[in-house]
Amino acid sequence: MTVTDKFDDSETVQMLLENLKSGRASIQILERNKNLNFLSDYRITDQDEMSIIRKLTLADYKESIFYTYGNLAIDKLHIFKHNEMLLPINGNRKKRVTLYIKLGTVASEELKNKLVIVVSFHEAEYE
Repeated sequence: MTVTDKFDDSETVQMLLENLKSGRASIQILERNKNLNFLSDYRITDQDEMSIIRKLTLADYKESIFYTYGNLAIDKLHIFKHNEMLLPINGNRKKRVTLYIKLGTVASEELKNKLVIVVSFHEAEYE
């Protein structure tokens, strides 16, 4: 994995969010242990996860980084923090959870802003 400087890519992120909301962008979810454990802890289905991702706004956006990881075709990661009321698996009341969401975009011109790869989707470790 290689990460380079952080930068603001608000204009690209705004277009990406619009494409997600309108259905012009498809979502691919990476099954990483940290993400799967979190989804299980809060009974979040793939549909719930996609619904939360489609609710992201530019206000949730924090920063972007250039990124390469093995053979994944990701060129940038866009990092978001989003608050959501969730029901823990062992609880009976919803609680406010700050989510840490990293969305990857691909380098391919024909897929740019049309395919979003969910790299991280879990509770933020810090505010």
